[in-house]
Amino acid sequence: MRLLGLATFAYFLTLGLGIPTVPRYLTGPLGGTPFEVGIAVAIFSVTAIVARPLVAVSAGRFAPNVLIALGAALVGFATGLMILAQSFLAVLLLRALAGIGDALFYVLASSAVYALTQEHAHASAQSRFSAVVSAGILLGPIAAETLRPYTGYTGIWLLGSALCTVACALVIRLPLQRERAADRRRAVLEGAAVLPGVVIAAQTWALSAFTVFLALYANHLGLPNADAPFITVAAIVLTVRSIGAAVFDHFQPRTLAAVAMVAATIGLALLALLPDRRTLLIGSALIAISQALAFPALLHLAIQRAGVHRTSAVATFTGFFEAGLATSAIALGAALDKFGFGGLYAVAAGVSAASLAPLLLARVGDDG
Repeated sequence: MRLLGLATFAYFLTLGLGIPTVPRYLTGPLGGTPFEVGIAVAIFSVTAIVARPLVAVSAGRFAPNVLIALGAALVGFATGLMILAQSFLAVLLLRALAGIGDALFYVLASSAVYALTQEHAHASAQSRFSAVVSAGILLGPIAAETLRPYTGYTGIWLLGSALCTVACALVIRLPLQRERAADRRRAVLEGAAVLPGVVIAAQTWALSAFTVFLALYANHLGLPNADAPFITVAAIVLTVRSIGAAVFDHFQPRTLAAVAMVAATIGLALLALLPDRRTLLIGSALIAISQALAFPALLHLAIQRAGVHRTSAVATFTGFFEAGLATSAIALGAALDKFGFGGLYAVAAGVSAASLAPLLLARVGDDG
């Protein structure tokens, strides 16, 4: 597990580096629009979703460690080639290639957690894996915003490519066996995971509104960088998912998910109505609480409702997550183009508020 953890951190640190850097690169040197930023972010998720069936088939034909390494290699290759990307189309193609790599890495690395741990330790191992993923995603933007003034965009792309190379070297040493055909014959769509999936898709609108457009919003407020809000989110999410992990054992997942969506709604509404630097930090903290609670709670709810069909539930749930990232990035980019940042955050707040209805339906259905 240690090798997988180190490789996963290096890989997701690369993805984190791109969170503020891709929007800045598109709207800066390439002169793109916020809508094009949304498209570039969305294409990554779209190709990751489309590649999922191929990943499932490949898992039974090739060693998982080779496929995970291939995924990291594709992302590293695409990141390194960003140095040569001088048009929106070039960025789009490289982001699409990276999405395919992400499908290979994330799906199979998540599954490898179970293969590398004893059955009684699966839950704690998955929790630690989630914390490592969050650490990379959250610390990457901080590193990018800190280093970019000194290294330029080229330095960020080269660093991301190097980190993926490290991930490849680590995962290729993992002792993983090919997946049995019997383990891959469940339906892709698990009905019990649909309602939690709808809610996590809604939560990705808060995630996209914050992460994808934060660097641009910081510029709009006259801030030199987005370090402070990114650090706020990283501190809260990592604290909740590591030190405060016991909270997930003491409260119902529906309750935690509802708290998460209420926090997101309030945080986004504050950003929409009171655009200033202090509100940015308060909104960041509320969105961080939502981010820390929503994914683990809703994934647990999906698995809880699905019973023995855990693998199918996870596949369905994460598919909704990727779909939410894709649609939210495009829609919010369009909202920013038409209505400005106030409209962007108001739309995201409305989606977050509407997600409480599926949670109520989930409770009624379970109680009934």
